Amino acid sequence: MKAILTVFGAILGGVLGFVTVGWLARQGLYSVLLPGAFMGIGALIGKGYRGAIIPFLLGPLGIVAVYLAEWHYFPFIKDDSLAYFSQNLSSLKPITHMLALFGGLIAFWVPFVNQAKPPNRNG
Repeated sequence: MKAILTVFGAILGGVLGFVTVGWLARQGLYSVLLPGAFMGIGALIGKGYRGAIIPFLLGPLGIVAVYLAEWHYFPFIKDDSLAYFSQNLSSLKPITHMLALFGGLIAFWVPFVNQAKPPNRNG
């Protein structure tokens, strides 16, 4: 059950982060790392889940979520297709790649550190 809650929380966090990027973009702010970061934070819903695979899945998925948010909200002017975007990732500004890596790192690190904590044995 905790594994299902963890995956559900990660998906919910990713969707919330994706929507938040759009909202903040309309306010003039650039925040594409949020889908990845929120995936990691959302995974905390499954408190106490000790599966080692979740952090290692969420890290790369967090990076992909960041790039999908970049493509959706800030597409290339020449061609707004996902195929063109993925073929021209090297044309993105360095800050975008840094934010993608940081978002993926948060998506990995938050559930990784949470599973390393010993369970509460009080009571």
